Amino acid sequence: MSSVPDVAVAPPLPAMMAAVLPAVLARQGEAMALKDARSGRYVHADASLAALLGREDVLGRTDADLFDPELAAAMRLADQKALAQAEAVDSEHRMEVAGRRHEIAVLRLA
Repeated sequence: MSSVPDVAVAPPLPAMMAAVLPAVLARQGEAMALKDARSGRYVHADASLAALLGREDVLGRTDADLFDPELAAAMRLADQKALAQAEAVDSEHRMEVAGRRHEIAVLRLA
């Protein structure tokens, strides 16, 4: 007879994603960050994002602190649009860091 795990004791999906997703993204070389929705300040940034930006002081900063004004405004507008939605919102942004162009895809969950 096989044993079926008790679903009631499984962690909720968001908690599981929070535990697993950073490790998966790191293995793929993808950057991950979390921002406070109200302030727009970064509350988590992994080593891949710090390396991409060429700086270690990402936590507590806003897009305006980290990016040129045009990109920062576009990212903040996308954040605000995502907050008004009931579902996840994808957006793509282009940025240049240390003379290298990067295209980033962002998934925003409100």
